[in-house]
Formats: sequence, C-alpha cells, structure tokens
Amino acid sequence: MIGLIIYNLLFLLAFLLSIPFFVFKMIKYGKYRAGILQRFGFYPKQFRIFLSDKKTIWLHAVSVGEVMSVLPFIEGLEKQYPSNQIVVSTTTLSGNLIARKKISRKIPVFYFPLDFFWSVSRALKVIHPSVIILTETEIWPNFLSAAFSRSIPVSLINARVSEKSYIRYRFIKWLVSPLLSRIDIITAQTTEDVDRLKFLGARPARLKLTGNLKYETALLQAASSDEIENYRNLMGFSDKDIVWVCGSTHEGEEIILVEIWERLRKLFPSLRLIIAPRHPERWKKVEVLIRQKGLPCIKRSVLKGKALVPLDMILLDTMGELSKLYALASIVFVGKSLLHNGGQNILEPASLGKPVLFGPHMENFKDISDLFLASGAVIQVQDGVDLEKTMIRLIKNTKECDAIGKKSKDIVQANQGATRKTLSLLREIYFQSK
Repeated sequence: MIGLIIYNLLFLLAFLLSIPFFVFKMIKYGKYRAGILQRFGFYPKQFRIFLSDKKTIWLHAVSVGEVMSVLPFIEGLEKQYPSNQIVVSTTTLSGNLIARKKISRKIPVFYFPLDFFWSVSRALKVIHPSVIILTETEIWPNFLSAAFSRSIPVSLINARVSEKSYIRYRFIKWLVSPLLSRIDIITAQTTEDVDRLKFLGARPARLKLTGNLKYETALLQAASSDEIENYRNLMGFSDKDIVWVCGSTHEGEEIILVEIWERLRKLFPSLRLIIAPRHPERWKKVEVLIRQKGLPCIKRSVLKGKALVPLDMILLDTMGELSKLYALASIVFVGKSLLHNGGQNILEPASLGKPVLFGPHMENFKDISDLFLASGAVIQVQDGVDLEKTMIRLIKNTKECDAIGKKSKDIVQANQGATRKTLSLLREIYFQSK
C-alpha cells in the first residue's frame, strides 16, 4: 500500500511536469490528441452499450510492433472462444491505426487508460473484462492493482525484459515484485527473460518459456504474388532494378540513407529507394528534408495506376504496407539502429529471405539480432561509411545476398510455435470448460 502511494505521487508529479511537452506535441504534430478522453477512462456511449452485456477478453498491445506480434494470437482467440467479445487497446496513435487496419472489424480498438486510479477504474467498469491479457512489459501498478482487487485474471504474454528495462525495474523491485507475483501466467520470449522475471518477483510456477510471437507474425504478413506484382507496377519497377527498402527509420537516419543512395546510384543507376519513417508525424518532415536536397521523391499516398517509368525514390507515407513492400526489396536496412538505441524488428524482411542490414544499436531486439548474427544471417554495420561500403559489396555480389537471405528465412521458420503454446496455456488456466 505504501509503495502504491509513493508511486501515485511520483506518477502525478511526472505527469504534471510533462504537460508542456505533451501540449507541444499535440499542437505541432497532433500526437496524443487522438483518444485523449479514452486515456482518462471516458468512452463513447455506443462503445459502452456494445460491451454492456458482453463477456470480454481485453488484450493490450502498446504500439505497432506489439499489435503486429499478436495478430495470429487474436485470430486464435476468435476461433477458440467465439462466445467471448475480444477488445484491443493500444497506447500509441500508430499502434491504434494499425490495429484498426489489421484486426477484424468485430473487435473494438481503443486507447489504454493512463495509470491514474480514476482512469483505470472507469475503464474497467466500462469494459468489465473476464480476462486481461497484456503483452511484453506492460506493468502498470494502478491498473494491475485495480484488476486484482476486482478478481480479474491477468496474463502477461510474449514477455521480455530488455537490459534497460531490467535496470529500471530492479530499482523499483519493491513496487514491481508484488504485482508480478499475482499475475496468473507469464509467457516469456527467452531464458534470459525468464531469469530476469524470476528475480523481479514472478512466481516460477506461473512463468513459462514459449518463444517469441513475432516469428509467426513475420510469415503471416507476407505479400501474395498478386500484391507483389501490383506494387511492382505501381512503382514501375522491373526485375533488373535494385530496390533498397529502408524501414522504420528514425530522426537523423533519413539524411544519412538518402545521401548514401544519392552516391550509390551514380555507380548503380538502377538502384531504387523506398524509405519508410517509423512515425507518421515525421512523414512531412522527411519529405521536406528530401526535397531540400533537390532529390526526386514521390509519396506512396499519391501513387495511382501503373508508373510509366521506374520511380527513383518513394517515401512510404501510409500505414500497414511496409511488411508488403519488403517483398520488393533486393536489400533491406532496418532503422532506429544507426544513431538511436533500440533497433526495430528484423523478422518481416528476414522471413522473406531478404539480406537485412542494421546499425550498431539493436538493444531492444538483442536476442533476435544475436541469433541471426551468430548464423551469418544478417549484417551489422557500424556507421554510415560502413553501410555504404557494405551496400556496394552486396549489390555486386548477388550470391552473398541470396545466401544471407536463405539463412534468415531458415531461422524464422525454425522458431515457430509460440502462438500455439501461448493459446494452450491460457486455455488450460482460464478456459478449461470451453
């Protein structure tokens, strides 16, 4: 109880101090504006009425990566428990948009409440879930405490604890440990995650190693042959074109990638670039950056019909298409890895047998990147200079590209099964009578 009081005081203080930052982001980029009332537990009347007589399974996925990782899992829930109403919450705008696009229209998508006790109480009253399923590392003290006090079963699936999160959670173990110990089932991605969760307070009997859900999702999102051909026509690409797809890029990376491409196309005139900034609010900024350099750039959103000539550079300013466009790639670079800590998911292009490059920062995907690196299934570059040299080598050596891509695809296929294991565990614990 004392721990929760301290947490609430600190959380409120942090929120108040952050208000100018949030207001600035809302005004300049429109960020955080969407779903602002829902974040405080206020939901539309139609939403409240719809759920009033439903037996609900509440699944929470923070952003795009988490949403994508649970798509096969959600399909499994729908098939196994048709009498339950599934609802999905997200934290970010991009996560919310992709969830609405990818998930069945029968499943309501809304914003997760801020972790104030009043916001959480309103949300739980409206949604009145029979089961709550959280993904990865969503440990919110007020939310979990409110769920436990209402005797609502809680699961944490696809759990992972990065090195950065582990350091932070160790500092507040006194708060985290009682919460983790009361979660009914935790499915972890790796043995390291299992060990860290045990140390933080999860009960060993409730902690299971199931693997990473993202391995299944990677294969699920692959484009069909018709889709690939449609995209190829849309962009005017031929089989002779070299297509470099740079996905999930972050601040500062785009200028490096564009300048590398500008130099490389003097050596390889058929080199095309598809660049996909991670966050929608940055699309306009990246477009301006490219045009200020006087380079040809066409936004994906304006493309219609069939291009008469190959498009040199395409800015992907739409949601949900990157996983499909990876199918066009000759080589892939995955962002938030060149200048920023964290990295992004490499499994989608890897599952397609594409040679994948990333920078020195893959902290958030360390286990995955280490596995691929150990097998020679990806290439890690140290900086922009190294990236440019590596691109030249790969463009000149298609056999090396093919070998790397094959290893990547083999690893993805060898790590399937997490969805089936997770569904089985939940059925055993919550749905024995179903």
